[in-house]
Amino acid sequence: MPPILLDQWAKWLRSVKDADTGESVTVTVYRGSPKQRGQLDLTADFVLVSYQVFKNDFEYLHNFFQNRLVGGICDEAQALKNITTQTHKAVRLFFEARELSLLTGTPISSPGDAYAYIRILAPGCYRNQRHFEKLHVGDVDEYGKVTEWINMDLLESNMRINTSRVIRREVQDQLPPVVYTPITYRLDPAHEKLYKRIAEEKLVEFADGREIDAISAQALRTALQQVVINWGEFAGDESLVPAAMDLVYEVLDELAPSGKLVVVANFIRTNRYLLQTLAPYGAVAILRGKSPQKDKQKGAADVHQQPQLPGADHSPPERRGGCRRPAGGLFGHAVPGGPDEGPDVPPDGC
Repeated sequence: MPPILLDQWAKWLRSVKDADTGESVTVTVYRGSPKQRGQLDLTADFVLVSYQVFKNDFEYLHNFFQNRLVGGICDEAQALKNITTQTHKAVRLFFEARELSLLTGTPISSPGDAYAYIRILAPGCYRNQRHFEKLHVGDVDEYGKVTEWINMDLLESNMRINTSRVIRREVQDQLPPVVYTPITYRLDPAHEKLYKRIAEEKLVEFADGREIDAISAQALRTALQQVVINWGEFAGDESLVPAAMDLVYEVLDELAPSGKLVVVANFIRTNRYLLQTLAPYGAVAILRGKSPQKDKQKGAADVHQQPQLPGADHSPPERRGGCRRPAGGLFGHAVPGGPDEGPDVPPDGC
């Protein structure tokens, strides 16, 4: 599952009782540094892990569970819709001949996406992707893009094998009122420690009894917002990678093999960091605020002209790693935001 969902799943699972013993089920959230992960209890009833960490530790996890009875649940399973990614390959190999449930509320954007799900849940339907395309691709344009899909009744029938579809209108009267709950994610412990230290240092400036008015409070808030993304700059170690980038790479996997990602940021240093970090993927920026008009126009033009080229696996290193392996292809990234570092802006996010 995406890393931002680990705590939500853990909280809910810990409220579940074992039907036989009446005791709460045991839960291990598999995250942290490689050393920390190696010390975690994998014999718990539920082991929660993000897709990225699952790929990074695949060999270790595969060996540990090799002769154990285990089933899996993949939340936000649209992350598996590209069969060329290591995420799809790792999940398919690990759960071969094992029970596996894929959960997603994201509609299939193209009939071609169905093959990835069928390949995992009903592998006997098609021998390979070529067989799938032979049965369902009617015509393509000069660039190889599918312009006509055929035998859709067969495709729909195959999609229903080992799956269940629930649409909103079927359960509308059973749903509780809509509640919007912010989803938070954890900073690396060292990152969080730095954040708190900077906050304390800023507050010390008011130890002489000066009142923290609205302007000074906003200035503190603005300064701390930038620490969330720019961990390396504030820590003096450019190799440090913030947890927010995990979310970016999760979305990149979902967008592959083509697509454009928009990341909203509001500060000069944050835009600079994103542009530099995502340069291997063709990152461009739409600037606002005090940026020259020609720069704003160029950024907008770059976004529209940026090609959507196929990409390979987006596997970032451990957060403390020094090198990031770029994808084999190129993605267009719009990074809105600009040099306006004044008040009344939301925190950096994506």
